[in-house]
Amino acid sequence: MSTIDLQGAIAQSRYHAKNGLEDDIQYEDDEVKIIATHFPLGVVGAICPWNFPLILSNIKVVASLATGNCVIVKPSPFTPYAVMKWAELARGIFPPGVFQVVNGGADLGQLMTSHPGIDKISFTGTTAVGKRVMASCAKTLKKVTLELAGNDACIVLPDVNLDKVVPKIAQGGFFNAGQVCVASKRIYVHESIYDEFLRKIVDEVERSYAVQEDPDAPSVFGPVSNKVQFEVVKNIIEDCKKNGYDVITGGQTQNVASRGLFLPPTIVSKPPEDSLLVKEEQFGKPLPVSLPPFVCHH
Repeated sequence: MSTIDLQGAIAQSRYHAKNGLEDDIQYEDDEVKIIATHFPLGVVGAICPWNFPLILSNIKVVASLATGNCVIVKPSPFTPYAVMKWAELARGIFPPGVFQVVNGGADLGQLMTSHPGIDKISFTGTTAVGKRVMASCAKTLKKVTLELAGNDACIVLPDVNLDKVVPKIAQGGFFNAGQVCVASKRIYVHESIYDEFLRKIVDEVERSYAVQEDPDAPSVFGPVSNKVQFEVVKNIIEDCKKNGYDVITGGQTQNVASRGLFLPPTIVSKPPEDSLLVKEEQFGKPLPVSLPPFVCHH
């Protein structure tokens, strides 16, 4: 995943280096010329998550720099080192103070959102924290951009080629151990192919997970990033078992972290729509596979 993180950050930087915001001539005659231009905001505060620390920090930083702003980036306290090293390597490229990094937790983030010297906050994280960020920014009328949690649905219609689709859906649900904001987090399958789909995705997951013991084997089933999120995902799996939902594969939460914060990929068949697994963004490896709670036409 570190290779993806680094290569993605490089691609972002190259894109913004070539695609700046240009002035737009909106009207011109012999006497009048009206130009729409873009003025820098000033100082941008970038508050960043832990799942892709470089990609999700860099996109804020390079966009801010390319539009003429200074930027202060706060990496997640769970993944600070890559971003700090990146800021260190940038010394000498930019004038002093143009690109800075500060390290800390939620208290530091709160100070950034309320500081009168910061003109904009760009935040990526949970919806609950995003609400607090917006409320804090409102006190100084900061501009604010929020990239918040999702609970993305994948709908599988009856005319698909399951042999081609199932591996892609498994990849979409479990890539980076499910710690992706755009991961497929709810799978809805047409009733006419439900049983076959469920069998195939369980086979796909179990076969792929079997190579996990080989540390050199590429796998989407890595560890949970940090202890806090490990407990969140573990609680969702335990909630499924406590409520008697049909856990088809996986589900183990005890004695699974001997080599780190690993939890097995878990498929849950037809959990209720009001279940914790379906309602909340799991950001981990339990995946609900359900019949659609709506009429599925094709």
